[in-house]
Amino acid sequence: MGKMRFVAFLAAALDLDATGVSLWPWPAGAYGEVDSVKVVAGADSALNRLPQADDVARFRSGGIHADARLVIDKNLPAGNILLESMEGDTVYLQNELRDTAGWWFYWAFRACGAAGRTLTFRFTNGDPVCTRGPCVSLDQGRTWRYAADSFTPRAFTYTFPPDAQEVWFAMGMVYTQRDWEAFLARHAASVAFIETGTLCASPKGRAVERARVGCITRPPKYRVWLSARHHAAEMMASYVLEGILDAVLAETELGAWLRDNVEFMVVPFVDKDGAEDGDQGKNRRPHDHNRDYTEFLHPECAAITNWITTHAQGKLEIVLDIHCPWIRGTYNEWLYQVYTKDSENAAAQRRLGELLQEHQRGALDYRLANDLPFGQSWNTDANYSAGRSFKMWVLDCVPGNRISTTYEVPFATANTATVTREACREFGEDTAKVFRLFLQETDPQ
Repeated sequence: MGKMRFVAFLAAALDLDATGVSLWPWPAGAYGEVDSVKVVAGADSALNRLPQADDVARFRSGGIHADARLVIDKNLPAGNILLESMEGDTVYLQNELRDTAGWWFYWAFRACGAAGRTLTFRFTNGDPVCTRGPCVSLDQGRTWRYAADSFTPRAFTYTFPPDAQEVWFAMGMVYTQRDWEAFLARHAASVAFIETGTLCASPKGRAVERARVGCITRPPKYRVWLSARHHAAEMMASYVLEGILDAVLAETELGAWLRDNVEFMVVPFVDKDGAEDGDQGKNRRPHDHNRDYTEFLHPECAAITNWITTHAQGKLEIVLDIHCPWIRGTYNEWLYQVYTKDSENAAAQRRLGELLQEHQRGALDYRLANDLPFGQSWNTDANYSAGRSFKMWVLDCVPGNRISTTYEVPFATANTATVTREACREFGEDTAKVFRLFLQETDPQ
């Protein structure tokens, strides 16, 4: 019996669905909402028993010794994977689309018990490997690096270190609530300039974070809005947001000026459930969070507009909503702004871009010429037919706003630069510096 037919036979015998995910009950894993994937592929003593509650993905390329087990699952923050089979040292898998219309590219999984082995991971439903290869973590997500032996858009090969008990793989450098909490912990000494709270409850009952940073004990001269993760999987945006706030809280002349003059209103995870669960987020049915500023089906979007209306009260000079683009190709390997149809706002976006190009010092390679004017590429009226974006709502509903813009921060390559967490934070610091220049330049004379 061929390998794939044998796997299908096993799946039927063990009550697995067509994707290889067990239909038997499975308790929540160590990270609460994220459940492990279970697939049995290859000769296994499971033939002689019923599935057990602690089963996970078990692959063997030879022998049936219990200590030779390879475990692959999605039991990590923002995990996302479906396993199909294993042939020799090649693992076949798919990323989960969940409620996304069409194909999208996010995935994240972990592998245990592969120390010293060289494995190839091949995706069967698309090309979701970034331009620098997969992101790899040997310390459960505390650090990430590009570390594949080789890769294509659809597959990668990795040699596990001889002492690697658990290795995480992802299409980008995963950022979830625990990273935000680590950021706040790093700035514990700046508590006088940080106020955290809850924007609202997510549909799954999670607290959606919000924060005020900077000048928060008296009316500020300026207010700036920062948000990320309108689309759950766009994690590199979160590191830029961190970098802006790092600059605000730094013991520098710039930091002191920002803390004295600017209140930052911050929502780090708009699609909170999606960011924690490892959803694609983009193109959710019936529409995603960044097309929800007409119908307000998502409670987070309604809560954002309420907070701005009640707290900012018409004083919100800069609005920056941070995103990530498609996985590769034209525009998607550039760091750029998306210009609005509103010509006055587009002129302000261009001026911000001029200042960024002139004053950037970090590793990311922003170029004003890469910005996307309205009417070009995907930035047309048709792209917003599903609903109004947050940036458009600001232009329609927030008086006194000087600029409403979005960044598109690529996942792996920004022109000549490699995108890393550190490089994104540096670009955030550059952005904070340019905010000061822009605010001073656009003050009424």
